[in-house]
Amino acid sequence: MSNLLREEVARRNLGTIDIATYLRTHGWERLEHPSRDVSYWRRTVAAQRYEVLLPHHHDWTDYLDLLTALVDTLAHAERRSALSLLADLTTATSDVVRLRAVTGPASDGTIGVGDGLRLVDCLRRVFLAAACTAVEPRRAYHKRKFTEATRFVDRLRLGQTERGSFVLTALSPVTPSLTEQASGQDTEPFERKVTRTLAQALSGLESAALQGSLESQIEPFEREVQRGVSADLCEAIALLDESEVIEQVDFDIAWSPVRAAPMGAQRASFTRAVFPVIRSAGASFRERTPVEDFELEGITTHITRPGEARRGEAKILAVIDGRQRLISVAVEGQDWEVASRSMTERVLLRCDGELRRLGMAFVLEHPRNFRLVPG
Repeated sequence: MSNLLREEVARRNLGTIDIATYLRTHGWERLEHPSRDVSYWRRTVAAQRYEVLLPHHHDWTDYLDLLTALVDTLAHAERRSALSLLADLTTATSDVVRLRAVTGPASDGTIGVGDGLRLVDCLRRVFLAAACTAVEPRRAYHKRKFTEATRFVDRLRLGQTERGSFVLTALSPVTPSLTEQASGQDTEPFERKVTRTLAQALSGLESAALQGSLESQIEPFEREVQRGVSADLCEAIALLDESEVIEQVDFDIAWSPVRAAPMGAQRASFTRAVFPVIRSAGASFRERTPVEDFELEGITTHITRPGEARRGEAKILAVIDGRQRLISVAVEGQDWEVASRSMTERVLLRCDGELRRLGMAFVLEHPRNFRLVPG
C-alpha cells in the first residue's frame, strides 16, 4: 500500500454504510465474525478468494490503515484502479447526476467563472423543477415552491468535478430499501422519485425541443407536462443560452444500487440550437399559468363606476417581478369601497387572488379579502 493511496482514502472521508452498501451490491458476501466492531466480507474472482475486514469505528488508531488495506484489496479483486474504486465507494448510497458542458474542440477541461456559476445554478434549478413536479405536475411553479421540494434541494451535495470537457456532479442520497412490502413493491422514497422524475423530464424536454423546433408549436412541450416539463425546467436549461462558449450540455444519471434502478432514459443532451426554443416554451408556460393564492399589495390609481352600481374595474399599481405594474382587478360592493378609499386616501391596499399575465397586461382573477394597510 502506498502513502498516496492512504492519503487519498483519508481525503475521501468514506462512511461505513457507503462501503458496506458497495460490498453488498458488488458480489461480496458478508460472513460471521466474532467481533461486532468489524464486518468480514469475502468474494471469489477467477478461482481466487479475497477477504476484507470493514472497521466500524472511526476513532480506532489503525482505522485508516484498515480502510486503506480494504480499498487496495478491492482494487486488486476487481482489476481496476484504486482511484476509480474510491469514486464509486463515495457515491454508493447516492443517485448521481452529471452535467457535462461541451465548449468546443479546444477545451482544456476548464471553464470561465461566470459559466461555471451558470452551470451550478442550472443544476440546482433542474432539480428544484423535478422536485416540484414530484409533488404535483404543473406548467409552472412560482416563488413559493413546495416546502418538500426546497428541503430536498438543500440536501443535495456537489461532488468533485470530473474529466471530459467540464463536468459537474450532484449527489442525491437515497434511503436504502431495508424491507419489502407484501406486494413485493417497496415504497419509493421522495429523493428517488425526484431523480426518476428528473430523468423522464429531461428526456421529454429533449424530445419536445426537437419537435418544437421543427413544428414551431408549443404542443410538443404541452404533451410532456405530466412527465415533468415545466416553465421552471425550461428556464433552467435556457440559462445556458447566455454563455458564449457552451455549445452543448449532456445530463447523465447513475442510480444508487441501494434500490432497483428505474426503467427509461438515463441521458439527455441539449445543443445551443435548441436553447432559444426552450426559452420560448418556458415563457409561454409562465405567461399562461396563473399565480395561485397571490397577495397583491399596491395603491389604486384608477377605478371605474358604470351607472349607480358600486361595480367596476380598479387599476392597482404594484411591484411584480421587481418592476412596477398596473394590475386590473374587478371590484364590486364593499370591495369597490375599499379600492376607492385606497385611491382617494393614498393608502396601501391588499387583496388575494390568482394573478394572470395576458400579453403585457396583468389581471387578478377571483379577487377576495380586500383590506387597507394603515401607514
